[in-house]
Parts: sequence; structure tokens; C-alpha cells
Amino acid sequence: MSVRIHELTTRVVLSTVTLALAFACGDDDADRAPNADPDAAMSDGAAGDGGSGDADGDGVSEGGSGGGGGEANEGGSDGLPDASSDATAEAGTADAGTVDAGDGNDSELEIAGEFHDEFGDWLFTDSTWELSYGGDVSAYSIESFSNQDDYLIALADEDNLYDASLFQKLMWIEDGDSLYTCTATGTGVETLDEALEATAGVDDLEAGCGGFPWSFIQPGLLADE
Repeated sequence: MSVRIHELTTRVVLSTVTLALAFACGDDDADRAPNADPDAAMSDGAAGDGGSGDADGDGVSEGGSGGGGGEANEGGSDGLPDASSDATAEAGTADAGTVDAGDGNDSELEIAGEFHDEFGDWLFTDSTWELSYGGDVSAYSIESFSNQDDYLIALADEDNLYDASLFQKLMWIEDGDSLYTCTATGTGVETLDEALEATAGVDDLEAGCGGFPWSFIQPGLLADE
């Protein structure tokens, strides 16, 4: 009898232990169930490169370059405005003025004013040159000049007596308030390029102007002398 009771007691104890183990194993499996698929867990939690992840649980990564969120900013690849178009728009906007200064920096002719020699009057403005000898007046439109290199290029008026519609290059050397001048193009040339290439001997005032002396002009008009 006592043996029978002992066997029953042993079975009860084993059954209790088995049930306890079963419950323990069941709880552990339940804890691990959400992460049963490691690849799925990693996919669900991943955010785009540099992104903030899924903040609202809708499975779409907001922002970040890897999550596909947002549209690319207009302009450069870094989101900043593209400055190259501004630089292109600004190129070539500098204005040298109505008269094209030879060295690119002049805007006012340094010899502008009234002069005379023993034969007549010379008048210079920033855009014109005029010679008045007796009753003859020769007028020129200044195309370009350089105060640095001391010359001007002018187009003769079509009504001029000797050089109508031709280009002239006048060079000068300053001597106090007076000037030594030479028309390096002689009786005139047909193109602006020819006028620009013409030159005179600046070291020879006696014969450096095409074999002739440079002309000497002084401030003021001949009538004022």
C-alpha cells in the first residue's frame, strides 16, 4: 500500500514539474516571437542614409537621402543656388563709355581743351577733335583714345577737305601745359586697325613724324594771343 502511494506521489510531482517547464518555455517563445525573423526586424527598423527613420509608424522614412523623402532642392547638387548662372549673367556688363578708351580705363580725354599753333586753332573734347585754319575747318569723331599711351584714333568728317572719311591717329607728348603732336597716319588710312598700327618716333621731335618735325601747340585760341 505504501508503495502504491509513493508511486502516485512521484507521478504528481513529475506532472507538476512538466507543466512548469511547459509554461516557462511558452513565455520565452512569446518574448522572442516579434524578432523571429532577424532580416525583417532589421528592415523594419532601418532608416535612410542620414535619415531620421520612421517617426510616425507608416513605414516611410521621412527626409534623408536613402529614404526617398522630399524632392531635390532647385539649384546645385548640395541644395544651394547655382552661382554659375549669376556669374555668366554678370560677365561683360562693364561699360567703357561712349568712346572706347584704348587702355580700357580712360573715360575722359586728358588733353581736352583749346590749343593753337602759328597757323590756327585746335579744339579737343572727349569725343571730337577740330582743326580751324583760316576759313577751313576739319572735324573728326574720336573713336578711341588712351591717356596712358598718349594717342587718339579719329574718323574724319566726310566734308573734310583733305582726309574725308579716313581714320587718323594723333599722338602727343606733353610739355608742361603745351603739347607736341604728330598725325602718325599722314593723310589718313581706311581702317581702324591700320590707324592703331601707325606710330611715330617719340624720341625725335625734329624728324620723328614721318620725316617732319612734331607740331607744337599751346593752350588757348590763336585769336586770344
